[in-house]
Amino acid sequence: MDVLAAPALVSRLDALTAGPRPDLVLDLRPVSFIDCAGLGVLWFLRILRCTGLAGAFGIHPRRPADLIGTPVARSVSASAG
Repeated sequence: MDVLAAPALVSRLDALTAGPRPDLVLDLRPVSFIDCAGLGVLWFLRILRCTGLAGAFGIHPRRPADLIGTPVARSVSASAG
C-alpha cells in the first residue's frame, strides 16, 4: 500500500463507510508493504483515541471469529501492496 494505491483506498473506504452505521473490517494480512501514504489512510486508531471516540468502536487485533470464512470485498487493486 503506497502513495499510488492510497487514493483508491480512500475512495473505497469512503464509499464503504458512507452509511449511517458502517461496519467495516480491514484484513491487512495480504499487505506486504505500507508507506507513509498508506499509514496516513489507516492511522485512524490514533485519531479515535485523541478524540475520545475509541470506545465507540470495536477494534480487534485480528479478524473476529464470526467473520472468518465470509467473503472479503477486493475492490482495491491487488497490486496495491
